[in-house]
Order: sequence, then structure tokens, then C-alpha cells
Amino acid sequence: MLVVDLGGGRYTVDLATMGTPCGNITGGELFTVDVQSVGGDGTGAIEVLSAIARDCSNDPIGVLPGPSRW
Repeated sequence: MLVVDLGGGRYTVDLATMGTPCGNITGGELFTVDVQSVGGDGTGAIEVLSAIARDCSNDPIGVLPGPSRW
């Protein structure tokens, strides 16, 4: 997995799953994000702005980020 800090609290995460058969075929969690408060306690949000998936031939396929867990 490659994580790139874009600044301003924005990040890009690149992840490839490998295996036989090709890639992850059952869905599930791909990565987690650990966060820490910079001030007092409170609530916050993480927003997934886009998701791109590719098949075993590296052709783009339809994908949507999953729903919020909380």
C-alpha cells in the first residue's frame, strides 16, 4: 500500500490486492485509517472522495465506496 500526503489533511491511498484467483473477489475491508486529535476531544469525519478499481487485466471497473461504518 502506498499513502501520499497531499497536504491540508488530504491523502491518496493506492492499494493492490494479489492472489489466486486474481485479486479480492469477496469484498471486505481494504485498509483502515488511524487518527489522532490535534486539539480537544470531539468528533470528526473522514470522507472518501473517489474510488477507482481495476480488473485483472488492469481495465477500469465500476466501484463505489461503501457506506459509513458509524
